[in-house]
Amino acid sequence: MGQQVSDLPDTNSNFSKDTFVWPEEALQKKLSGKKMPARALKQKLLGAFVLILYIAPIMIAATLIEPHFKNELLKKAVSICVFFFGGLSIVLVFSTAPSLVASLYQQRKLKQAESLCRLYLFLVGNFSPYSYETALMYGLLAEVLKADARFDEAEKMIRLGIEACVINENLTVSSSLEDIPDQYKKLAQQSLALSMPTKGMLYETFGSILRDKKMYKQAVEAGKRSIKSIEDKLRHAQTIPKDTTRIGILSPDIVKPMILALASTQYELALTYLAENNYEQALPLLKSARKIREEHQSTPYYMANVLSALGRVYISLNETEKALKCGQDALALLENAKLPVEQLARSRALDVMSKASSNKGKLNDSKRLGLEAKEIRERWLAPADPERAASSLD
Repeated sequence: MGQQVSDLPDTNSNFSKDTFVWPEEALQKKLSGKKMPARALKQKLLGAFVLILYIAPIMIAATLIEPHFKNELLKKAVSICVFFFGGLSIVLVFSTAPSLVASLYQQRKLKQAESLCRLYLFLVGNFSPYSYETALMYGLLAEVLKADARFDEAEKMIRLGIEACVINENLTVSSSLEDIPDQYKKLAQQSLALSMPTKGMLYETFGSILRDKKMYKQAVEAGKRSIKSIEDKLRHAQTIPKDTTRIGILSPDIVKPMILALASTQYELALTYLAENNYEQALPLLKSARKIREEHQSTPYYMANVLSALGRVYISLNETEKALKCGQDALALLENAKLPVEQLARSRALDVMSKASSNKGKLNDSKRLGLEAKEIRERWLAPADPERAASSLD
């Protein structure tokens, strides 16, 4: 059918509670029972145009450099090197882009992160619009737009990411992986590792966006979908036969990111329950997320966020000493906090300490800690961000 999914009629453009449709359902309506889409003609033309733009300067450089060498063998070597390193550079740019976006996001350089995401999607998205790499970049762009409090735009991007993921799942025949030649198995295994948690991670982001839009019922369902997706992948990984001749053997280095992704999805769903004051549902999720992060070393501010959320639950349950311990442990992990995301994690721990101090009658300490947390939020959060409006404990 030649049309790109995003070019098809939008069946869920309003994104309101009354007209809410899940991405899979919206995709089904767009396709109307037809086959999964191939690359659109527009995408193919754009892809060719981008390739020409990239190759043209390399050819010009080779043409300018080559006449300066007299030896024919050296001329050929120069041409080969120009093309080789030119091609290598574009591969490096594409492979490092997600990490660079994440780094810019951590520094709250949201405009630069957004520009890089959109450039990547223009370049790579036109070559492989339904790859897991493209889907993941849609997810990163949604995270950036959410941080900038552009929730409708963020929801649109995350929907495109989930749709790309669904299409890729339908186009991929996993049974054929074992037929891959031995020399390519490691590369295919890396691709498999990327694909496994992608849909769950996208639904995690979807849930956080819906929570910020106060669509709590849908946010809870998105969170449950994210957890189920990753748990299903982990169960599948455990059932793969221990046969070293098969591509399906997953090393601990591949499984660990999936387990940490599970902790992340549990944390996000717990935040949605907290927004609804549903502490009974939030508590076991946060305990599980903490246990995972204790057993599998991870980034300190992630663990600090989990501890702060746990502290919020304990405060609501009038268990002030447990809340204090959570806040203190979180702050201990953030002693050298420099990045904005680390500072924001610190503000959440300070909120817990502030409320716990108030409960113990230490009003001056409570006020000081609360003001420090507020200053951090006002510095790094967008004006319309729900977390900035007031203490997360209010």
